[in-house]
Amino acid sequence: MQQSLAGLRFEVYDRQSEARVPFQAALVGLHNVTNILLASAVAVECGLSLAEIAARVATLEPSEHRLNIRKLETGALIIDDAYSANPVGALSALEVLKLHQVGRRIVITPGMVELGPLQDEENERLGTHIAAVASDIILVGIEQTRPLQRGIAAAGFDPSHLQVVDTFEAARQWFQAQVGRNDAVLFLNDLPDTYL
Repeated sequence: MQQSLAGLRFEVYDRQSEARVPFQAALVGLHNVTNILLASAVAVECGLSLAEIAARVATLEPSEHRLNIRKLETGALIIDDAYSANPVGALSALEVLKLHQVGRRIVITPGMVELGPLQDEENERLGTHIAAVASDIILVGIEQTRPLQRGIAAAGFDPSHLQVVDTFEAARQWFQAQVGRNDAVLFLNDLPDTYL
């Protein structure tokens, strides 16, 4: 199984025919391999061959704001995972950002919400994971991001590369002024202002 910023590549083995069929998809996030395999199992039960399934998987495109990757005219790479952030999905998005090897790796996030009593703990844990991957971090929301800030600090992240802003507009202004040609930016969650 291989993951790159261009997508996923893996082989599926059919025990009955002993065939190995290569699959590729323009999707990122290793969790998508599981999704594809489960859907493939159903498709096989419905009578499709692995070759037919692989051909259809090759046409898959990411849903908007769900680990959608695009390159800007400026040369910056955007990893748009703004639709939602949950603990598993956030870690998957950070693994995708880690694939970027040239330039800065920037995370812009307000953190995660609606996690009940685990919210602060999960955000603090997320902060430590972000600090391990990112070269620059922009947190959106002063109070909302306190647990993230604790996790980032506990990981020993250089505070001069951490910005905490109060609105997405302020994050957008930072982005426009600071992001360069070879930088990759992960937008991790996009909370409405009611949470900030």
